[in-house]
Amino acid sequence: MIKRYQPQPLPPADWLQDFPELHPVVATVLYHLNIRTAEAIDHYLHPLYERDQHDPFLFTDMQKVVERIVTARDADQSVLVYGDYDADGVCSTVLLYTALQEIGIKKLSMYLPHRDTEGYGLNAAAVERFHTEGIHLIITVDCGISNAVEVARAAELGMDVIVTDHHVEPPQLPEAAFAIINPQVKRCGYPWPMLAGVGVAFKVAQALRQHLHLEERFEKWLLDLVAISTVTDCMPLQDENRTFVKYGLVVLNKTKRLGLQQLIAATHKPGTAVTTTGISYRLGPWINAAGRIDHANVAVQLLLADNVEQAASDVAALGKTNTSRQEQTEVMFQAARLQAAAQTDQPVLFTYGEAWPLGLVGLVAGKLVSEFHKPAFVMTLNKNRVFGSGRSVAGVNLIKTLQQMSDCFDRYGGHAMACGFSLEDNVTRTQFAKKFVTTVQSQLDSLPTEHSIPVAAELRVADVNWTLVEQLEQMQPWGEGNLEPLFLFQNVPVKDFQTVGATNTHLRLVLSEGAQSLKAIAFGFGKKADTLKLGDTVTLVGKIGVNEWNDKRDIQLMVEDWL
Repeated sequence: MIKRYQPQPLPPADWLQDFPELHPVVATVLYHLNIRTAEAIDHYLHPLYERDQHDPFLFTDMQKVVERIVTARDADQSVLVYGDYDADGVCSTVLLYTALQEIGIKKLSMYLPHRDTEGYGLNAAAVERFHTEGIHLIITVDCGISNAVEVARAAELGMDVIVTDHHVEPPQLPEAAFAIINPQVKRCGYPWPMLAGVGVAFKVAQALRQHLHLEERFEKWLLDLVAISTVTDCMPLQDENRTFVKYGLVVLNKTKRLGLQQLIAATHKPGTAVTTTGISYRLGPWINAAGRIDHANVAVQLLLADNVEQAASDVAALGKTNTSRQEQTEVMFQAARLQAAAQTDQPVLFTYGEAWPLGLVGLVAGKLVSEFHKPAFVMTLNKNRVFGSGRSVAGVNLIKTLQQMSDCFDRYGGHAMACGFSLEDNVTRTQFAKKFVTTVQSQLDSLPTEHSIPVAAELRVADVNWTLVEQLEQMQPWGEGNLEPLFLFQNVPVKDFQTVGATNTHLRLVLSEGAQSLKAIAFGFGKKADTLKLGDTVTLVGKIGVNEWNDKRDIQLMVEDWL
């Protein structure tokens, strides 16, 4: 597929004139994000915690939920929080567990299933065990919406189940649940459907805080977990998610959680603030690694650590687990990549390895999509059943497609861009692949033939100044649905350059036009130095940011592509 960078057109001149205080480049980015009124721009650039989120009681069942939880507390009933094994599930579990602990529930426990032996979601064996243990109330987080059978069994055994989830509404809802809190379910009535699982758990905690007239700090100190999960689960940083992450980063950088303090220290240079990038590439993967390679309880234990020694020990264990995850993922990716390379004439990639770790199939599917720009599935065998994970491209909705062929699956779930499943015993991988392509064909036919990447603007060196940089900084936090803008620099003269890094892998440049110059760093482009000469012109695509070193701040172009 051809990759093409496409500068976004300027907004109408009369619209630009209405906002003279905005840098034209920033105004253009906002316009194409459909943020076009003075009120919307103010809310976007200057989100306020109290103003820019929704009332938790807009969930139809929220009043029932808080009353049931308070009843459990007052009656000294046993309450169990049932989570998931990824970062969102871990943080959701810890968040709600912490909140319930703080309101005084004494008989409180939590449970996260094992990815390989139990799989995703509420499972029947666990439900039976909870009954024998005397659990009165089960609250699911980041799962449960597709567990109609298991919820019905819990109800039959006399346990109430509150389902809090954020996954797409399935054909059959768990009608036996005491209550459902899921913004993706239409009857729940919530105006913003794209909360992470942790966001839904947070709204329950927020509703409890309001119902019990507790101080606001009760909920605000939970925002570190909300920020981690919202970013790690790739939820769009729009609407109240933007508010959560903006304020969550503030809380995260002064978190009281000993485990997070140790994790940040292990993954960041001293004095470096945690950003959405730090969450995406450092904190999130370490937390996720626990459930991918071992058991997510290790990550839960870290987030609940009550002494520094235990927290440091848990971080060390997670570090080793994450390194193992990286090594295994690379080996697995190279094998899957060979299979995918033989399918370049096919619209969807299907790969399989009999001994591939179940916890890594989603990561590898994502890497295949990044390289081949096609929907990709990675499958493996576990307990004589085929399990798989899929990742998609814009225009191909995985979960809606899987819903149309639900008879193929023992279990399935996910979102438009990501899914997981296990095949029925009588369905082969070949049959699944053939039926998926047939079912999704109309979506595939409408896909573009080239990979068009939007560029905020084409700039000259003289266009880059501190006004632009400071207004771009106001647009943070960057993330899904609010991607950091790319800029195109065409035929810019090179005034100076040098390779950097232990193996000269990277390239540092100074771009110059007339009296104006701009520093740039091009990670992974060190070999360009072999043919580059002073005075040559280069065409680059990159992000504009700030390099801070020894208390000095310089504007810097972070090169993403060299054309």
